[in-house]
Parts: sequence; C-alpha cells; structure tokens
Amino acid sequence: MKAGLSKNASSGRPARDAELLALRRLGKRKLVLDFSALVAGDQSNTARMLAYIGEIDRRRLYLEQAYPSMFAFCTKRFRMSEAIAAKRIRAGRTACRFPCILVWRPVHGGAATRFQALS
Repeated sequence: MKAGLSKNASSGRPARDAELLALRRLGKRKLVLDFSALVAGDQSNTARMLAYIGEIDRRRLYLEQAYPSMFAFCTKRFRMSEAIAAKRIRAGRTACRFPCILVWRPVHGGAATRFQALS
C-alpha cells in the first residue's frame, strides 16, 4: 500500500480525506460563505425534488417503472430511508396541491433562478 493512501483507495476515500483536510485550512469567513452556498443549493435541490416527487406521484409514473407505490419507488429504486421517503412524498403531494409553497428566487443577483421551498 502506498504511503498516505487508505485500504479503500478505490472508493474515493483519499479524495474525500484530502477535501476534509482542505476544509481545515480554510479561513473562517470562507468556510462560512462556502457553507452558506451549500445550504442554499441544498434547499433549491430539495424543493425541486419535492416538485418532481409530487408530479411523478400525481401521474402515477411509478407504476410504469414496475413499483406498486410512490413509497416503494422512493425506497427501493432510490434507496431513501422509509422515514425520508414518507416525509418527501407527503411534502411533494402538498406542493402539488399548493404550488405556492415552492417559489422561484434569483440566485445571487444574476438572471438565473433557483427553485426553493418556503420555510
């Protein structure tokens, strides 16, 4: 085994370890700014995912994929935990009924937009 590499080199662990080490070297301001961007992106992706879940459920597209329910589709196909799948399906159905809970917001002053759930 090469020096500095773990046994799980093929799993991407050295890259992850290097990224974690790089985080320790970031300044306080940069670390908080980067985290803020990650949170904003996560909120945007979550809102989009909820919109997709709601629409797939509304159209019952999981049946075409040979799953008996949206819950089975999420837990088996996408390996979501049962608790997460149930919460996301409930939120997706709510978003389908009340689309105003999902909004478009400008991204950092640019023309681009992102999908975001109202909190």
